[in-house]
Amino acid sequence: MYDGIPKFLNIRASARRVQRTRHTIYRWVAEGMPHQVDGGRMYILEEDLLSWWRSKMIAQRQSRFVAGGHRVRTASLEGPA
Repeated sequence: MYDGIPKFLNIRASARRVQRTRHTIYRWVAEGMPHQVDGGRMYILEEDLLSWWRSKMIAQRQSRFVAGGHRVRTASLEGPA
């Protein structure tokens, strides 16, 4: 539930939130995902993380269409709980 206060996540918490590895989060940062560094530690706004994750899922979903109009099963875009 959103209470109006921005929620920042470190790399480990970001990876857990979207069920990906820390390596993936670092790769997304290298690809341009918004982040902040404070005291040598990297933080990602949860809203930015979920937006980036959704865009990756949509791109992945679009690339899974195959000839004949069939597609393979894809994950929900609502995000992991």
